[in-house]
Amino acid sequence: MSAGERLFVAQALKAVQRDTLQRALALPTGWRPVPPANWHLTLFFAGTMPTDGWRDRATALATVAAQHMPFEVTDAGLEVVIGRDRMVWLRFAPHPAFDALHRDLAAAFELPPDPRSPHWPHVTLARSRQEAKPPVAGPDLPTSMSIHELTLFRNAGFTGASMGNRPLRSDTACVAALAGAIVPAALGWLTGFAVSVVWLWVRWRP
Repeated sequence: MSAGERLFVAQALKAVQRDTLQRALALPTGWRPVPPANWHLTLFFAGTMPTDGWRDRATALATVAAQHMPFEVTDAGLEVVIGRDRMVWLRFAPHPAFDALHRDLAAAFELPPDPRSPHWPHVTLARSRQEAKPPVAGPDLPTSMSIHELTLFRNAGFTGASMGNRPLRSDTACVAALAGAIVPAALGWLTGFAVSVVWLWVRWRP
């Protein structure tokens, strides 16, 4: 990876999600579509990192992922957002789990979180540098999306290359972690109890 490339963490869209979204999206003339293969829901944008800086951060992602359960963002709709460019977002309602994940990712990168409030989860679908008619949403427009893994991307222009992903903590993992904590404690208590019983039997036997 060359110096100057930017890093971000996102939930990538699966092929079936991209296909459904493509069918439901009608862009009027003037919009420049983001290639569907690059659609993602950004969880944290780190900006420019030193050469090979992503390697240390990739390890930190596993720690962050283990601390968060999967969740779902909902109530999506198409929104035109004006910044340096005009953008078409598939924008979801704010979600406290999204905010918490964003803050922990910022800490993993040793960077401040985005100060904007509310924080809108979104997928950027198209851009334009001129005024254009709003896009039209079909009836099959997805209105929810599961956030279940962290993928680290390096960014050059409007393309992203995955540097690996980490699944968020599952219910199975939670049960395993709980069992890992409880079973040794229970065995220790039972061992202590058995030793006490044997000692009392030896001490007080006729």
